[in-house]
Amino acid sequence: MPTTEQFKIDRKIIANMTTEGWQTIPHACFEVELDVTLLLGILKEVNSGRTPAEAITFNTAMVKIITEAMKKSPRMNSHLSFSNLFVQGKLTTFEHINVTMPVIIDRGVMTTLNVKNVDELSMTGIRDSLNEMIRRASNTHLPTVMYEVGIHDTMVKLRHLHVIKALGRLIGATLDGTRKRSLHGEEKRKYKAIPETERLTWKDLEQGTVTISNPGMLIKRWKSKCTLLDIIPPQVTAVAINRVDEKPVADKDGNIKVASTSTITVAFDHRALDGADFIAFTREIDTIMGSEERLRALV
Repeated sequence: MPTTEQFKIDRKIIANMTTEGWQTIPHACFEVELDVTLLLGILKEVNSGRTPAEAITFNTAMVKIITEAMKKSPRMNSHLSFSNLFVQGKLTTFEHINVTMPVIIDRGVMTTLNVKNVDELSMTGIRDSLNEMIRRASNTHLPTVMYEVGIHDTMVKLRHLHVIKALGRLIGATLDGTRKRSLHGEEKRKYKAIPETERLTWKDLEQGTVTISNPGMLIKRWKSKCTLLDIIPPQVTAVAINRVDEKPVADKDGNIKVASTSTITVAFDHRALDGADFIAFTREIDTIMGSEERLRALV
């Protein structure tokens, strides 16, 4: 017999954002192949003798390198407002890079965290920020926080006069019992008494300015790579970090050697950006990957 499962708040948020993204955003994607041999050697040296919690992972290092390269193409770090009706668009480029990052937290639950000001953090700083957020997640009632995220986003829609969409969300939350799954009464008062420094709030789960994900971190022994990924509006860029492979490559003298390589998949909103926007980005990421001095400075 078939079974029917009602969407919970986390799945509703994902379904709503990705549907809106594919309905409204003309996605364009490309891949960048990188020689990560030098980076992996530095990480092996840096992580020697460290515990897993102290180690800098390949994913953490790549997040820093990607955001560092984005500084050469700042329009990647933008939000787009566009009206099909009036054919009017506005691109807001942000000074700081706040990364929306999918992670698996305690109890095997996957959520997206907003790691703020990554442009100012080192690899070590990103590691510490993630570890701290995951620690706070153990004291967090995620359905309540996700409900608050949904309410905040609905209020934003109302402020932008998206009345029908906002009312639809409120009615939907009432009909499927989303509100009931968040905390109430004495339970809610006890939960809210926990200092915000000890639990996640909606600000930790709100959208950042760009999304960077790593399927290889979420799925062990990941043998595939991401070739197409969601852009979450109003963001205009999403990046996926793919697996590391060992493959033969030719050096600058034409000699064949075995190198550790990885690719990143970049999706961009073609209403806001063009391929030319990424020339500086790809050149910078290649420069960083080939410079031991630059890589060590980012640790």
